[in-house]
Amino acid sequence: MKQKILLMSFIAALATVLFADEYTTVRTADGTVTKMKKSEVRQRIYKHFGGNLKVPGKQKGKVVIVDSAKDVPQQSLDAVIKQFDDSIHIAIEVQKGEFSFESPKIQGEATIFIVDDVKLPMSLVAPESRWALVNVAKLKSEKPQFYDARIRKETVRTLVALLGGCNSTYPDALTGCVLRAEDLDRFADTRLQVEIEQRLPSYIEKLGITPYVMTSYRKACEEGWAPAPTNDVQKAIWDKVHALPTEPIKIKPEEKKTEK
Repeated sequence: MKQKILLMSFIAALATVLFADEYTTVRTADGTVTKMKKSEVRQRIYKHFGGNLKVPGKQKGKVVIVDSAKDVPQQSLDAVIKQFDDSIHIAIEVQKGEFSFESPKIQGEATIFIVDDVKLPMSLVAPESRWALVNVAKLKSEKPQFYDARIRKETVRTLVALLGGCNSTYPDALTGCVLRAEDLDRFADTRLQVEIEQRLPSYIEKLGITPYVMTSYRKACEEGWAPAPTNDVQKAIWDKVHALPTEPIKIKPEEKKTEK
């Protein structure tokens, strides 16, 4: 019996660990604190706001990745674009092209070249000239998954340096000391420290890059520029915001001032 109780306790503890992330603590409108599934919280937030939109006209400038190598996995560069899109909201484009060390052709407000040249170092950064390069020839590995990950990590590192970021105070940051390609393998992912992400916007502004701004679909409806709704939630928000008042608007007559 005792063993059964211990087993049940272990299962309960394991379930708590496995499913703890499915719940979060929320405070309702009446001040009550309760636990709620994160999926339900997300549904309620979406139902109220209708998702997010980019505010038109706010975003300016871009970074261009010029891929002159032949075997760079597209998902490697897509992952880099998504990371910077999510973190600091800047526009990054990928184009096929060539690299000339003597006269690199800069596109956008800053350009990072992906090259495959055994004569060049693993990376070079020339921030005053608005360009940098990542040399995949020095990132080769017998394991394809290592090659893919190294490209992502070194591209993120180099792009941060090009955009004015510097190393973190965290002792084992991705932007820290890397002396060879194998050093990149010790990093689990391309995550950057918060201090670096907070530091970048002030630098990229000087390059002429302005991050895009997000707002809710509800706010866009209230401001009068929201696109047509694409689902029932957005349609409900659209109809509510654009509904005519049910009662006549009362305007208080202006009082005339009389001189005494």
